[in-house]
Amino acid sequence: GVAAGDYSVLDGFGTATFFDNCFLDITENVTVNINTCQEGTITRSWTASDGSNPNASCTQVITITHVSDWVVEFPA
Repeated sequence: GVAAGDYSVLDGFGTATFFDNCFLDITENVTVNINTCQEGTITRSWTASDGSNPNASCTQVITITHVSDWVVEFPA
């Protein structure tokens, strides 16, 4: 998963698509900002470069919210 540095699991949230008439070098940067309550953001940024024109880029922010997993047990 993401905690182990496997960002491919994020592809379900979409990926960037770039088009050009030349070869493109596409880089992806991922910044994980999740607190101990498992809430925060994951920011993905892609940059495409063909070596001659200005770079093209886009950014995606995935917001993580914690769903309560509280368990209450009463003694018998």
